[in-house]
Amino acid sequence: MIGSIRTFVIGAGALGAAAVAGYFGVSSLGPEESAREALTGSDDGFELCLKNEVAFFDGLPAGCYTREELAAFRDAPVIDRSEEEVAVAMTHPSDYSIAPEQCKTCREFSELRWRGWFASSSRDMRREAYFVRACGVLDLLMKAEPASQTYFEEGGPTADEMASIGAERVLRVGDDPEVDKGPLVVEKAGDAVWRLTTRGQETWLEEIATADFDGDGIAEILAFALATPAAGTAAVAEVVLLEKDSSDLPLVLTPQLFSERGQGAAGVL
Repeated sequence: MIGSIRTFVIGAGALGAAAVAGYFGVSSLGPEESAREALTGSDDGFELCLKNEVAFFDGLPAGCYTREELAAFRDAPVIDRSEEEVAVAMTHPSDYSIAPEQCKTCREFSELRWRGWFASSSRDMRREAYFVRACGVLDLLMKAEPASQTYFEEGGPTADEMASIGAERVLRVGDDPEVDKGPLVVEKAGDAVWRLTTRGQETWLEEIATADFDGDGIAEILAFALATPAAGTAAVAEVVLLEKDSSDLPLVLTPQLFSERGQGAAGVL
């Protein structure tokens, strides 16, 4: 049973850079300016409460954090699926005679990407996927705002709402027609953890935090999702928002892309 975000990362990290795609776009602000922008209003007393441990950085367990406390993790080493610190070698954008620089934190990674440095080897591209995911999620958490309205009556989605998402097959591995066959089984697999099973596919979804992540004043749930086929080793991993904008509207799952400014357009991570 997958019962923590830590286990999610183990499953997703094994996919490598090809299956766990992402991007870091160029912002109009430098990395330090972006960080200051993220902390604007940080003295408002707002704390973001994580429902489960986030295993991108050592020492970020479930609990409530101020923006300053979250921002401190920009300088924390990124860890891999074995809970070991991971480093990625970044190559100069034009002068290959310059030795690659190693980065271990989101601050270092953001600054190098801002200067155009990139991961050139397949090994470093796989390692870069950890930074894309970890730093993007951290940026979302830092920029979250308190919601003035929520339509999650029980603090999270209901089984019926999760079933409606599962029926849409938003997370799909390959083109196996078996995915759409058979009954959909929705189970609460742990605290803020869901398991959706069909004949051809199993999807795990774990809630991270509830807040206003898109600036509309309404609460969304930031979550991880991992889909695996009943047969085979392929998988699809995504960071998503669960959105419910009205009591009369269905639950919507929106995959997230990340840039240096944080939340970007919808897409697969």
